[in-house]
Amino acid sequence: LAQLMLRFFHQRDELREEIIERAKTQDALRVALEESRRSEAETASLLGASRAVLEHNDFQAAARSILQLSIQLSGSAAGFIAELEAQEHNHANLRVTSYVLPFSPPAPPVMPLSGVYEEAYLTGTPCYRNDFSRDGQTGALPLEHIAIENILCVPLLINREPAALLVLANKPSGFTDNDIRMASAFSELASVALLNSRTLESLEISEERFRSVVETARDAIISVNTNDRIIFWNRGAEL
Repeated sequence: LAQLMLRFFHQRDELREEIIERAKTQDALRVALEESRRSEAETASLLGASRAVLEHNDFQAAARSILQLSIQLSGSAAGFIAELEAQEHNHANLRVTSYVLPFSPPAPPVMPLSGVYEEAYLTGTPCYRNDFSRDGQTGALPLEHIAIENILCVPLLINREPAALLVLANKPSGFTDNDIRMASAFSELASVALLNSRTLESLEISEERFRSVVETARDAIISVNTNDRIIFWNRGAEL
């Protein structure tokens, strides 16, 4: 009987260890599956954001697509992208370019560069607040019409200088360093879109100025291509 009891306890211990090991394996597989799904979702979202940069010359259109993808991936409830406006009377403002909010402002709002927004600008690095009420900025536009539980701000850098902000808000579980990593990838793509838009705008302005000068010049100006074909001439060449 004693031997039977010893054998029973031994088998019981072996079965318990087997169950524990199996549970550990299942937990590891579950974690690996969740990580794989998360990685796939991040890859798909970043590919979508990259596509938006390539498809839209207008920054506002590209920014909205990138913002929607970042909000969806992070699980946030709201967010916006705002560009830095020229300083007036030593005060800098942010002009909202694109937003995903539970309300629609009548016009793209302008808000002061202060609090957590200013911190992200001055440091040029992302920052978040999971207790936003302590920041003393609960009434800052464009989120003044909703209660802000938490907020994440990531600067858009052009030539290593902050030019705009990507802001996410109200993530149910709060923001973490992983959200900073994710949002930073989106902000880099948004920075490319902003730089492309500004470069294109600058080229269009330069072209318009050049065309204006050429058209009003009294001298004949003629342009030919590599095949010696005339592709442009001004009014002076017609006289």
